[in-house]
Amino acid sequence: MKLASSEANLTDAIAEALSKQQISLETTVQKAIRVAMEDVKSSLIELRQEVQSQTNTVRDLISKADKIQGETRQMKKDLNMCTTEQQSLTLKIAELEDGSRRNNVRLVGLPQSREGDDPIGFLQKMLPTWIPALKKKGPIEIDRAHRVYGSGKSRTLIFRVLRYQDRQAILQGAREVMKTEPIRDQDHLLRFFADYSGFTSRRRQAFGSIQKELHALGIPNFLIYPAILHVSSGGNQHSFDSVTKAEEFLVEARNGHASGARRKLAFYGPSPSAESMEE
Repeated sequence: MKLASSEANLTDAIAEALSKQQISLETTVQKAIRVAMEDVKSSLIELRQEVQSQTNTVRDLISKADKIQGETRQMKKDLNMCTTEQQSLTLKIAELEDGSRRNNVRLVGLPQSREGDDPIGFLQKMLPTWIPALKKKGPIEIDRAHRVYGSGKSRTLIFRVLRYQDRQAILQGAREVMKTEPIRDQDHLLRFFADYSGFTSRRRQAFGSIQKELHALGIPNFLIYPAILHVSSGGNQHSFDSVTKAEEFLVEARNGHASGARRKLAFYGPSPSAESMEE
């Protein structure tokens, strides 16, 4: 009986000790978990604050970027407007300058000092000789005449007539003479041109190489003021105010000319050789 009672007491004691140990362990674990969770919670709070700060920074940057983009778009609009206005003003200034040169004629190729001390009298005397169509007009009234600066030995001579009709008569008469023979003065080739502003002259000169190639292909063309290339081809009339468009037309004209030459060769056959002609 006593042995059984002792065993029971021992079992109870062990159970009680284990229970106390379990409670102590649970308490220790719970405390450790609470401490760890507090650390994690604190870290999460700090991380959340950092993320919030970064988010606010990103939002500020996005807002500034949007503002900069808006300002940039407005600046581009302003720049485009200024560019358009500048181009418009440039054209107007060129038109005004061209208008002031309306009665001017540029004479290229006249030897230096050929006109002597009286360029006006010299021109009035020689113009009908160079351009016979002017003989029936009588002496052309010339307001002034002078040489312009140039690097060549014979600087261009510019003269201003009193009437626009006389200027046109000189240019048209020169073109008519040039159709049959060049205009010469003492074996020097002379050329007559209208006088334009530098801006208009550059625009017209941009078509120069295209005009030469078109003439070589037998395609009539001429420039209309201020810088519009007029072309007659295949019974059709074409006008180009852009060098790019004129170049595209020139490429088509070249291709058409080459195709026509090939068709002609195929139709007529190759030219007989000298040997076959002798046979």
